Amino acid sequence: MESNPLVIAGSGRSGTTWVLDVLAETNNLRPVFEPLNPFGVNEARSFCNCYVRENAYEPELKCFMEKVFNGELNYLWPNTRMIPAKMRPSISQMTSWDYNYTLLSRYKKFFIRYFNYARKKSFRPITKFTRANLMLDWLAANFNPRIIFLVRHPGAVVASKIAAAKTKGGAVWDFNGPNQERILFQYKQNEQLKKDYLGKYYEIFLEELSPIAGYTLIWCIENILPIYNQQKRKRYVFFYEDIVKDPEKEFGCMVKVLSLERKPDNSIVIRPSQQASQEMRNRSFKENQLTRWMKSFNQEQLGEIDKILKFFKVTTYNAYEPMPVSRTQDFI
Repeated sequence: MESNPLVIAGSGRSGTTWVLDVLAETNNLRPVFEPLNPFGVNEARSFCNCYVRENAYEPELKCFMEKVFNGELNYLWPNTRMIPAKMRPSISQMTSWDYNYTLLSRYKKFFIRYFNYARKKSFRPITKFTRANLMLDWLAANFNPRIIFLVRHPGAVVASKIAAAKTKGGAVWDFNGPNQERILFQYKQNEQLKKDYLGKYYEIFLEELSPIAGYTLIWCIENILPIYNQQKRKRYVFFYEDIVKDPEKEFGCMVKVLSLERKPDNSIVIRPSQQASQEMRNRSFKENQLTRWMKSFNQEQLGEIDKILKFFKVTTYNAYEPMPVSRTQDFI
């Protein structure tokens, strides 16, 4: 393992892909993309979104992470960002011209990404996680990585997740009953997480949750404890809104935290990431990116978000202000 592993962590839709690609391209690093995605890496199914205490004995997880940080995780997904199942069509599917056109587009995308990412196998890895927020202390204790933790306004994350769900499948997850969203159910069933943190908030799981409330609840679970713990241990938390407003300063700080050599040029910073919205792909990336999500909700829906944030005693954001109201999460 070449010195300290480099880690970018945060919830999905928080700018982690953008930061990963900017830093990797600027410093000739090999991006390792979401190795805890269970749909792209079979080995990750037991570990994704897990709560792992700092002193926990987890030999299987440690073996898996050694592969990740050594650049030895030989799966299509972390190296090319393509789900293997989508690259292997059945004969029946290939009878459709529309499907064949889609498949051809996927393979074209695959070769572009292979050239951009997989060819860098000899470069030092930098790993992006969106399913490791609740094991960062364990990673720090076992691998001594240099960690950047990214946080974005919960309202923006919720709006982005709902929009993405509708685009991909036309439906938003159901947070109630037998089909309640799997990630939230996983957190709810984790006895150690309940004992250490969620127990005093457990009554929220008894309520009927709308998609807005459900996604906000997930944001709280995945961000409040990591923000507090990272700051308590003098590690670095970066806010997406600050990066958008002053990318030169914030990326400069990230370069120092990770002990990298080069700051990114503005031409690389403004380049839309693979996960970017259409607005950003059209190069209309401006500060209104920070307020645009508020148009997705009416006052009643913003009230839903704010109710969950207040219930969890979030001090970094409220639902009615697009910027962080504090850069510190109080004791929880």
